[in-house]
Amino acid sequence: MCYTKWGGIILTVPQHPWLWSQADNHAHHVRRYVKQNLMIKLEQAGFKVIKVTSFVSFLLPLMLISRLNNRSKLKDYDPTSELKISGSLNFFLEKVLDIERWLIKLGFSFPLGGSLLVIAYKK
Repeated sequence: MCYTKWGGIILTVPQHPWLWSQADNHAHHVRRYVKQNLMIKLEQAGFKVIKVTSFVSFLLPLMLISRLNNRSKLKDYDPTSELKISGSLNFFLEKVLDIERWLIKLGFSFPLGGSLLVIAYKK
């Protein structure tokens, strides 16, 4: 049996179009994806999805509040405002994301989050 080379991809993309904000413009995002639409695009490109999960799930409520708050300040928008937090708060939020990463490694998949993680291969 002859096998061709395999290729793999680990992809992270912003999720949920309703989260679009000035922060996405500043990050040069083109779109925020809906999970099903991204899966269709990957399958059409010949990829077999192994794992898909949302991440930044536990922090999604904070992200939503921040985005809604900044929508009212379009003229005075500071693209670094979401990054201006104290060291102790940053440490706490990082630990929250550590727990989320640990759960994903254990096989848990989150239905909602600020971003999508996809692992796929192509024959």
